[in-house]
Amino acid sequence: VSFSRDEQNKWDLGDANISYLGFKTVEIKVGHMHEPFGFERLTGLTKIATIERSVATSAFAPGRSYGLQVGNNKRRYTWALGIFQDDDNSASPHAITGRLTYAPYNKKDVVIHLGLSGSYRDHKNNEFQIKENGEVFTASNVIRSAKFDADERYLLGLEFAGTYNNWTFSSEAMAQKVSQQNGEDWLYSGYYAQLSYFITGESRLYKHGGFKAIKANSKSGAFELVVRHGGVYLRDHGIGSDSQISLLGIHYYYDKALQLKLNVLFPQISGNSLQEDPSGIASIFRLQYTF
Repeated sequence: VSFSRDEQNKWDLGDANISYLGFKTVEIKVGHMHEPFGFERLTGLTKIATIERSVATSAFAPGRSYGLQVGNNKRRYTWALGIFQDDDNSASPHAITGRLTYAPYNKKDVVIHLGLSGSYRDHKNNEFQIKENGEVFTASNVIRSAKFDADERYLLGLEFAGTYNNWTFSSEAMAQKVSQQNGEDWLYSGYYAQLSYFITGESRLYKHGGFKAIKANSKSGAFELVVRHGGVYLRDHGIGSDSQISLLGIHYYYDKALQLKLNVLFPQISGNSLQEDPSGIASIFRLQYTF
């Protein structure tokens, strides 16, 4: 059992599930877990290459839910499919979510990763709105979609990632269609592309459809440079906001437990906003210790 912090800086129950490994071809998991959707969402905060996940991942990819999941992990491919409920409230959305990944090339220093995710979510005519803080966990939710009662929602995610020696690249594109209670459809999309480089020569290791934690080559630690650009387009029917965010980062990994990260973000927000002038620059520093 674990506890985690979400993008709204709230603490919640983390992974609390039981797995059955008695079958050779499938693993069965039941409890509270990440829904199988998205490359970055399924990478832990200690393993991602930035302080916060991209605004696209935060806005589109489901987090942890209660459910039943079946799947399997192999060296070159993974698959997972499950039925979920957002929490223990019977009025919360029910979902069917799945993910398939394939690594056509998987060597120690060179990896190519492809992934596809999808989710159907029954919202039972409850209120729906996307609200995001622009990758700054202490900021207000200045990026917003329209608010309405939703009937159902369809999510689609595409992944492309890879490594080449001490370079790492990852990208995702996501889209969703939300059906309003009155039958009107709302279309939203988002994406990010991210590139990192280890000055000290380390390489990110790949396993089971994702990257592992960084292990420094020497006792003096590892230094990494990161650049990312992405955004979400939440404006439809003339309502909502669009945003693009560029990020520059420098990170230091003393070991797998201790990390220091500095990110500078340059957001561009248009459309409906809580503020007349939503522009600005944000600097984030995090000292992170895992035990």
